[in-house]
Amino acid sequence: MDQVVNQIMFYSRKNLFDELNRYLEANLDIIKKSMNQVVPAMQSLLPEGRKYSMGLCYLLYVRAQIPDKGLVELCEQFFSLYDPSQIQGFCADRFGFISHRYAEIIRTLNLYARGINILTQVTMSLRGTPESLTPVHADLIMLCLLDRKYSHARKILDQTILEINPNRTGVTPKDYLLYYYYGGMVYIGLTQFERAFEFLQTCITTPCVTTLNAIMVEAFKKFVFVSLILHGKFAGVPRQSSGVVQRSIRQMCQEYVDVAQAYGKRDQEKMQKLVTEHRAVFVADRMMGLLGQVQAAYTRQAILRLTQTYVTLSLADIQKAVGLSSPDVVESILLEMADRKELKALINKTDAMVSFVDADASEAVEHLEAAILNVRKSMERIRRVEDSVLVSTEFQLKLLYKDPKLKQEILELEEKIRKKGLLSKMTEMLQ
Repeated sequence: MDQVVNQIMFYSRKNLFDELNRYLEANLDIIKKSMNQVVPAMQSLLPEGRKYSMGLCYLLYVRAQIPDKGLVELCEQFFSLYDPSQIQGFCADRFGFISHRYAEIIRTLNLYARGINILTQVTMSLRGTPESLTPVHADLIMLCLLDRKYSHARKILDQTILEINPNRTGVTPKDYLLYYYYGGMVYIGLTQFERAFEFLQTCITTPCVTTLNAIMVEAFKKFVFVSLILHGKFAGVPRQSSGVVQRSIRQMCQEYVDVAQAYGKRDQEKMQKLVTEHRAVFVADRMMGLLGQVQAAYTRQAILRLTQTYVTLSLADIQKAVGLSSPDVVESILLEMADRKELKALINKTDAMVSFVDADASEAVEHLEAAILNVRKSMERIRRVEDSVLVSTEFQLKLLYKDPKLKQEILELEEKIRKKGLLSKMTEMLQ
């Protein structure tokens, strides 16, 4: 192990990182056989750890083969001082393994917040540019999910990924799939279903040749339910999906497809029956929360369809049509939908009647009211101008000049003014 440490120092000091990378790869098995000497070797390099980042990465990679609590502090020491330029393009795959193992232990120990803080900094430093995907992205989003730090995860997820470079960052197809799968789950947690739909669809449509990835299957299950919430129906497997996905994924998620078909046919009774029959599957998949949102979306969409047919309905009629438990529940849902601006309605508590206001008509009324207000403001401005004109000296003189009864008097005044040399000025005022 002393020879390995000496070689790490020698090559690093001379910035011969290509040679160091080849040396460490060639001697990786030798390092693994000296597992008990790995930590002391790391301790000897850590004081100048940034200079020896590549060597430390390989030593930590070997130590990470044994996942225990002691690995956490070693990883955090390394993450706090490493030089990304010695990792990118050289041993990013080894770095990715370390990140995954660190996140795994943090998850086991329930130290989510600690892991989120560390991996956020690692993600920022390793990616180089905000548009680049790294192996650390998925680990970070996974910890955010476990700790329900959806807003923190969104800061990462809202950045569009434009660069996927395995040679530079060590990102793998699994990292890619998990990033979009976990991202879809974060947006579900935020009830941003359009973004959830996009992320899950990206995961499902990832090219695959021979076998169906388990991550894609789980993404598809959520994709089906998100489609129902967002669009009121499931349009089927995305056409851009690989052939193996087109052929197999529906059969592997048949319970979800069955519920979606009943939903699309607006057969509430059958849908509820299927939910009951397949409850064990949904519980095992931890889908009951999302399923509850699907059922709530079905109710809201059923109410919206009523607004297209009726202008006024009683709370009891809506309860019966939609299949709710009581008029009070109907009122609660209507208020919630109004708060979300999904509809506009007036509830008369005296006779328990609901009047639906067409959204387009309501907007037209608002525009009309605004136009009328503008006209009133314009008329007020015109009135003020008229008042100022009526009291002006010039206007009054013009009126006097046109008065037949005063014409003679004005002619006499003109004669007097002419004698004083002021006629030209008076003429200008009267014209």
